[in-house]
Amino acid sequence: MKKLLYTLLLAGIAGAVVAQKPNIPAKRYLGINFGYGMSGVMFQPDLKQTSYAGSYSGGLSFRYVGEKYMSFQAELNYTHRGYKKPEIGDSIYTRTYNSIMLPIMAQGNVTYKRVSVLLNLGCYVNYMLDSKDQIKTKGITYKNDYEFFLKRDRRYEFGVLGGVGLGLKLNPFMLQVESRYYYGLTNLYNPDYTNNRPYGSRQFQLQFSAALFYDLGSLFESEPKLTKN
Repeated sequence: MKKLLYTLLLAGIAGAVVAQKPNIPAKRYLGINFGYGMSGVMFQPDLKQTSYAGSYSGGLSFRYVGEKYMSFQAELNYTHRGYKKPEIGDSIYTRTYNSIMLPIMAQGNVTYKRVSVLLNLGCYVNYMLDSKDQIKTKGITYKNDYEFFLKRDRRYEFGVLGGVGLGLKLNPFMLQVESRYYYGLTNLYNPDYTNNRPYGSRQFQLQFSAALFYDLGSLFESEPKLTKN
C-alpha cells in the first residue's frame, strides 16, 4: 500500500505542474520517442541473475511547458524487457516480456538560447501483454511462450523513474535526448506463491532514448497582417 501511495504522490506532483497558472505563454508539444538499453530483475535473495541487453521501447510523448523552469511530460510506450539467470549446469534461462507503459514526469529545465538541460522525476504504471522464455544449454536454445499463472505472476507494475538529458529547440520542433532509469515498486512474482523464494523480484531498466516533438501551437498561429505604408 505504501508503494502505491508513493507512486500516487509523484503523480500528484507532476499534475500540480500542469494545474499551476503559467507565468510564461504555455506551449504544448506532441512527439514520438524511441529508446534502447538494458533491463533486469533484482531478486532477493540473489539468484545470480544478469541483465538483459536487448531492452527497447517506443511510443508517443506529450510535453506541456507553462513555467520557466518546470514542465510536465507523459508518454505511452510499447516496451520490451527481460532478465537472465543461470540454471543447473551451464544452462542459461532468459525471460522476456512485452508491455504497455505509461510514464508521467515532472521535468525541471534550465535553458540557454536553444539548449536546455533537463531533469525528469516521476512514476509509471505498466501492464504486461505477453512473455516468452527460453533455456540455452550446450549451444542449443529451447524457446517457449510463457504461461501466466494468476497466483504466481503479476502483470501490473508500479514504479518510479528518474532521468537527465538535453533538449534542442528547432522551431517548431524540439529534439530531446535522455538517459533514464526505471525501478519497480511491485514484485514480478508473488512471494506468497513462491514461499518467499524469492521474496523480492523488482524490475529495473536503464535506457538511452531520443524524442522528437512538434509545437502544437504553431498549427494555430495566425500569420502577421500586412500594413499599408
